[in-house]
Formats: sequence, structure tokens, C-alpha cells
Amino acid sequence: MTTANQKKWDYVLKGSASFGLYKKFNKEVGEDNKHCNEFNSIAKSYNNEAYKLCNKINQNLDHLHKIVVPETRRYDCLHYKYWINNELINMFKSGSENKYDSEVLGKFLNVQDTFINEKKYYGCKYEINTTDFKYLEEMNERKDLNDYFNNYNFIIKDMNCKSDNVGTFKEYLKHIKELYNKYKDNCLNQFDYWFSDCRSYFRRGDEYDPQIMLSKLECNSENSTGEQANVGKKNSAKAVPKKKVTFHYLKCKNNVKKEPIMCALVPVTMEYTDDKVEEDDIAIQMYHIVINRILNF
Repeated sequence: MTTANQKKWDYVLKGSASFGLYKKFNKEVGEDNKHCNEFNSIAKSYNNEAYKLCNKINQNLDHLHKIVVPETRRYDCLHYKYWINNELINMFKSGSENKYDSEVLGKFLNVQDTFINEKKYYGCKYEINTTDFKYLEEMNERKDLNDYFNNYNFIIKDMNCKSDNVGTFKEYLKHIKELYNKYKDNCLNQFDYWFSDCRSYFRRGDEYDPQIMLSKLECNSENSTGEQANVGKKNSAKAVPKKKVTFHYLKCKNNVKKEPIMCALVPVTMEYTDDKVEEDDIAIQMYHIVINRILNF
């Protein structure tokens, strides 16, 4: 698999909302924090990078702490987690050892806790098992998927088979296609989508399939005319039929008299469409429906 988050993808993502936020997170720090001094003394070739990253974490937590709009806070927090994960991987791979170090990773998690406690800001935290390094790679894959889905309309607006650097576009989409195929079986499942973290990096809808855009980049293809690959805009104009998904929860009566417990399997059915971003609204709506059913049982 192509190494995720290579600088070559900058050509595709430059100017997008995610790119701008990562650029903000990577901004050089004017004032260093004393808690980062311990990274100067680690016996690693990347100790200077670790020191700078520590100070950026402190600065970015200040940024997150100042956000008052809930949706903006969630958006920036998710990007913060993806950003720090990507920076850690790049730092480890830049060293002469080219391997992960659980002790160094643990130091970053500890200093993040120190910053959070000092700021009394507990709304956003990068968490990871320091021994499960496979998860770092998987989270980086999810970062790439999130960047693709989140900036889909931006990516496709100038993409066609006659674009400059069409080869870079193709390579990027092939990388995304590989990740898309890896995660789609779970994330396209109705139940798994709503009750997993798929909503943090995956969106449902046929128009998002990277293979569709890849076909648009083949000028000699019957499916391509050299026009912009505005697949999402074309599809969004069509009426999308609603789908239904049914969940069940178990509700039992209070057993005050210690008699056999009476329980019932209660269904909750919701309608949804795949042509709009509705993840948080649906999840919240489902929560309120279930709570109301329980209270009125």
C-alpha cells in the first residue's frame, strides 16, 4: 500500500478546509513550553522534531479550548487527532531507527495530559494504546479517508483527464480506492455505521466511490469526455429514495416482587438517505427516540 499522507497529496488537497487546518496545526510556535524540555534529552535522532511537536500540541490545545461552536469544535478536534497521529508516524519514520518507540509515544500522551489538566480543557484528547502500533497506521488510513470524504467537492471541482498532474490525481485516487475497499464492508453496513467510529472517516453514497472518478480521468474511456468529474453534483440533483433501518432494544419491567422478569424486544425504525451528511443528526435522533421509548414503556 502506498504510504499514507505523502507530501505528494498536497497538490490534490491544497486549498481545502482540511489542508488549511493541518497547516494551522503545524504553525511554528513562538514561545516554548517548559514541559517539552524532556524531549530534547531523549536519545533519538528525532529529538528536535519531538520537542517542536510537543510545543505545537500545547499551542493547538489552546486553539481547541477557545472554540465555542460545538460543530466547529468536533470538526477541529477530529482533525487534531488525525494530525498528531500523522505527525508521530512521520517523526518515527524519519529517524535512523525507522521504528516506533512506545516510551517516546508514552511521553507524548503524558505531556498532553499535563497540558489538558493545566488548561482545564477536557473536550479533545488524542488517545492510543502505546503498544498497539498497528492502530497508528490504521488511524492514518482513516485520516486519508476523512480528508477525501470531507473535501470531496473540493477535490473533484477541477479534476478531469486533461488536468495538470493528472498522474498525481490517479495515484491519489488509487490510494483512496484501496482504503475505500478495505473499510467499505463494515462502514456500508447499516448497523455498524451508526454504532462504530465509521462516521469519523467514512460516508455512504455511490457518488463517493473513487473508482467513478478514476474512470473520469481516462480520456480514452467511454465514460470520460474530459469534463470536470463533478460526479457528486450530478448525482445530488437526483431524487434519492429513502431507506429504512430498524434497531431493537430490550426493555424489562422493574422486578420489585422478585417474580419472573417481564421483558420485551422493542423495535425502532428510522428512515434515511445516503445523499447528505446526516451522521450526527441521525445518531442524536436515534438516542432521543430510544430514551423516549424507554421512559414511556
